Amino acid sequence: MGTSNLPKFKSIQTENYHHIRLRYLSPTFVDYTKPLVRRFVGKYRETFSGEPSQFSHQGYDVSYYFLSALYQYGKDFRACLPSYPMELTQMDFRFSRVTPMGGYMNHSLFITAYERNFDIVNMGTLGSEAK
Repeated sequence: MGTSNLPKFKSIQTENYHHIRLRYLSPTFVDYTKPLVRRFVGKYRETFSGEPSQFSHQGYDVSYYFLSALYQYGKDFRACLPSYPMELTQMDFRFSRVTPMGGYMNHSLFITAYERNFDIVNMGTLGSEAK
């Protein structure tokens, strides 16, 4: 078990993570088998002639989630966030209210796993139930 910073270390070869079957928690995970992700990547390639970055996915997810909530619930959509799950490309929002004045926190984290067959998979989510 490690942190999401480990795969960013340039001094450690990626194959070592697979050999030790590294597991870590992360707020993002792109599952390229999901139809939504494949559609997003296809449209992105068509529009920009390149591959989407983490920030491309993040921009899409955050914009789509909050603009959809605004459209569906109006300008006072904040109260609906704990009960507004949505499929996104790399994020999972499960909000709960943390202050009486309306502060919210996302409690969802992906369990990312490096497997010996060199797959990188999502082993599920923690905190996927709003608290």
